[in-house]
Amino acid sequence: MLLIEVFMSFAFLSPTPLQSFDFASCKVYIKRDDLLHPLFSGNKARKFASLLKEDLKDKTLISYGGNQSNALQSLSSLALLKGSRLIYFTTPFSKALLEQREGNFAYAFSSGVVEFVQTPFPQQEAHSFATSNPQMLFIPQGGSVELAMEGMRELDKELREQTAHLHSPIFFYSSGIGTASIALAQYGLEVYTALGAGKMEDLLERVNAYEKKPKILSSEFHTPFGKPHAKVWEVYKAWRENGVEFDLLYDCVLWVKILENLERFSQREIVFIHSGGLLGNITQEKRYRLKKLC
Repeated sequence: MLLIEVFMSFAFLSPTPLQSFDFASCKVYIKRDDLLHPLFSGNKARKFASLLKEDLKDKTLISYGGNQSNALQSLSSLALLKGSRLIYFTTPFSKALLEQREGNFAYAFSSGVVEFVQTPFPQQEAHSFATSNPQMLFIPQGGSVELAMEGMRELDKELREQTAHLHSPIFFYSSGIGTASIALAQYGLEVYTALGAGKMEDLLERVNAYEKKPKILSSEFHTPFGKPHAKVWEVYKAWRENGVEFDLLYDCVLWVKILENLERFSQREIVFIHSGGLLGNITQEKRYRLKKLC
């Protein structure tokens, strides 16, 4: 916990830098939102930015999701930074999870601000609990577009200022359920995303509910969520050699799909918004080693 306490004293980096790189024989730009804050960065920090301005001291937050999710780590950090506590509904812990605490789960478990509720039905029980406790703040899995709008307004402003010198920029933002890319698209930027988790029909339904919407990048590449794949590791390794680490679950998958479409965007400047989530690479890299893909 000592290291966490040190990180809590860090100021937020605003604006985050836009850096240029030579990658796959192209010049691309990375919006380094992974540098926002040691504990609270990437798309989760943007989506939950409005909560940083609220008085949440002694407030209880409610949410649900996977026990290794990036949202769990981010909400734990939010609770730490704001003097709150988090009640988090998730599936029952395995023996291995408790014996080998790693990644996002280890961080949240050791934070001292999270109360885990283990249940086979985390979403349903979280909603039910929130309904019975309206004085608590309920945050749906992945956040919501409405909650994300304030943080995305600031991101939109930064991107417009930093890319004003570019001829025809196009913006890429990875998606789980699409919240961040949908919210950013509301401000008029041309945003592309791709399916990272869940079903394509669910992402399409969510995106199509908005008049302004991100475009979904077509690709022949598909791998089940979280399953190690050689192409994903190749992208991860190539970017590490360039001095940037991306998460293996979302950003690297989007990069694989961008590389499939490079010719399509040959007359555009690629601007990739870093989604953070790097703590999750600890457990994901282990899966790649077990599959002997790295």
